Amino acid sequence: MVHIWLGRNDLFNDRQSRITGVSKPEVLCNAVAGELIVPKNLFLSKWDIADMDVFEKITELAKYFRCGEIVIARKAFDCKKIDKNIYNRVVQTAIENYRRMKENKQKNSGNYYNTMGSRLDRCFIRALCESINMGRTTYTEAYRLTNNLYYMDETIGNSDIGGYIVVVRNN
Repeated sequence: MVHIWLGRNDLFNDRQSRITGVSKPEVLCNAVAGELIVPKNLFLSKWDIADMDVFEKITELAKYFRCGEIVIARKAFDCKKIDKNIYNRVVQTAIENYRRMKENKQKNSGNYYNTMGSRLDRCFIRALCESINMGRTTYTEAYRLTNNLYYMDETIGNSDIGGYIVVVRNN
C-alpha cells in the first residue's frame, strides 16, 4: 500500500529482511507496514509484561500479533529491546525453518506454480504481459484473469505482473 502512496510501480520487499542495504523508500514502506501490523505502544506493553526468554517472547508475540517472528524481532530491534546479533539469529532461524518446511513440502506434494502454470496458455500470458506493459490492462484485471496467479515464463522476458515473478521451468 505504501508503495502506491509513494507513487512507485514496484512492489519489492526485502526478501532477507536485513538491517542494511535496503533502499530508503523500502525502509519507509517496511516501517509503515510494521507499524500497521505491530503498533509500537501495544508491542512495548506486551513485551514488558512477558517474563520469559527473549526468543520465547518473540515466538509468543508473533502468535499474538499473528505475524512472523522476523516482524517481531525487527520491532524489538527498532525499539532497542534486542541487539543486532539476536535479530540476525531470529532471521537466520526463520530462513532455515522455511527451507526445511519447503523441502518437506516438495517431498510430500506437487508444485503449486507448476500445476497452475500448466493450466494457463502461454500465448494468453504473453499477450496479457504485453497488454499490461502497454497500459491497456491493469494489474487488478490481470490478477482476476489469471485467478491471482503471479506467472512468468522464461520465454516472455522480464515483464512482470504486480512485481512478482515466478519462473516456471519448461520440462
